[in-house]
Amino acid sequence: MKTYKLFLMIILLMSSSIFASVSRNEKNALLDLYTATNGDNWIKKWDFNQPISTWYGVTVVDDKIVSINLSSNNLVGSIPSSIQDLKYLESFNVFKNNLKGHFPSELFKIQTIKHINISFNMFTGNLPESISLASGLVSLELFMNQFSGSLPNNI
Repeated sequence: MKTYKLFLMIILLMSSSIFASVSRNEKNALLDLYTATNGDNWIKKWDFNQPISTWYGVTVVDDKIVSINLSSNNLVGSIPSSIQDLKYLESFNVFKNNLKGHFPSELFKIQTIKHINISFNMFTGNLPESISLASGLVSLELFMNQFSGSLPNNI
């Protein structure tokens, strides 16, 4: 009987991890990113019928999105403000795409962010003062964009 209970407990634990998923806010932030960057024309698209952990360039750890790497994937458009809802994000890489607009300052509101690479895009304007909010930031790659002005004083 003990063996049966142990077996049942293992099955329940395994099934809960299979069906576990990221929060609704995080999923919506990813869907916003897909829509805002013309996801239907990406080179490697996301299959919405599959778990988020299988989506190209998305890393999920303990049901939290910790990394997005969509470099060289034909993203066109801009980064939506809902990106800040990825509150466990540590790394954001959209190197070599066709993104435009101002720097997505909402990335600096993510307290866990450590690495940002938005190089080889068409971002414009000044870098935001909110850069000081990203106290854990280790690397910030911005080259080959069209930023203007000087670096914020708080860097």
